[in-house]
Amino acid sequence: MATKTGQPSPGQTESDRLGEALKESFPASDPVAVGHSEHAGTPQGHAGTPQGQASGPRVEWFDDLALGMRFRSADRRVTAEEIKRFAAEFDPQPYHLDEEAAKATPLKGLAASGWHTAAIAMRLMTDARPFGPHPLLGIGVDELRWLAPVRPGDVIHLEGEVIELLPSRTKPQGIARIKWTAVNQRGEPLYTVIPLAIVPRRPP
Repeated sequence: MATKTGQPSPGQTESDRLGEALKESFPASDPVAVGHSEHAGTPQGHAGTPQGQASGPRVEWFDDLALGMRFRSADRRVTAEEIKRFAAEFDPQPYHLDEEAAKATPLKGLAASGWHTAAIAMRLMTDARPFGPHPLLGIGVDELRWLAPVRPGDVIHLEGEVIELLPSRTKPQGIARIKWTAVNQRGEPLYTVIPLAIVPRRPP
């Protein structure tokens, strides 16, 4: 495991694997891989804009990240209407669609689809802007887990911690692994995921 930006451990197989993936999928000349997003942040008037404020350190480049760095997203209240709307289109199962039918299921009541929870988490990550002006771009996720149901009326936010930094040996970018946990208003963890995010390095 790499412990400092710019200094991967000798013989680090994970870094080699990710470096090869970057080389094949995101060449340094690709402006999407190393450029800025002009549309980061919260679009005005978006129906899903969460209330509250995100917090975290100021980050612009991979080099600004450090192990243990923490982020917090804004809050987001989940309604029964949006649970049903998402489920009707993408995950039409009784425990996501009907309060009475949901009582007879293992979830014992109406709950958001796990993929709805994942989509909300993605929106909260985007609004938190952990990489400053750069878009959230990745090659996959690790350890995606649904820990508890998201219910109507829940107010959720994300808490993130940088757990690994893997500089590319061949490209001006690196992989940042942030463990994100969705937490409800009672402090209960609901969902975790660790995206493999590609973050540009500071230009020389």
